[in-house]
Amino acid sequence: MAKIEPFEAYKAQQRRLALLALLADQPKATTDCVADEQLASLVEGALSQQESEQCMAHLAQCDRCSGLWVQLDQEWQRQ
Repeated sequence: MAKIEPFEAYKAQQRRLALLALLADQPKATTDCVADEQLASLVEGALSQQESEQCMAHLAQCDRCSGLWVQLDQEWQRQ
């Protein structure tokens, strides 16, 4: 069983790299936009409740970030 944990960690790392690669191809954020890494963490469910709420509030008002979030979420669901 000990070998499964490193493999799962490796898979999670590869998913995160794939999400960040998708973000690299997108228009640059304004200074008020959510950081790319934070969007990836939101999709992964790795943010605290407060951080998630702040991101979601921004996504409700920013077409760029909400579009990226949808794209990242779709890619995450495929993996």
